[in-house]
Amino acid sequence: MKIDVDEAIATIQEWRALNKPELADMQFVRNGEPVVIDPEIVEEFRFIGLNNTDFIRSHFMGEEFYTTLTFEKGKRDA
Repeated sequence: MKIDVDEAIATIQEWRALNKPELADMQFVRNGEPVVIDPEIVEEFRFIGLNNTDFIRSHFMGEEFYTTLTFEKGKRDA
């Protein structure tokens, strides 16, 4: 696997920029249309210690997203 260092650095800088603002302050769009995200989901996500790019990947890129969280015995309800 070859990695272009300049591309990798640019990608890292983009991800850092995505992680700087508060998640609740971000306005998401898909195909130019606003994406409505329940503020409760954003609030729950904030407390699990992940960052904005984790939120974007989990919700928008098809990975499992935590819609309701419980912390009993290390398990969660989805």
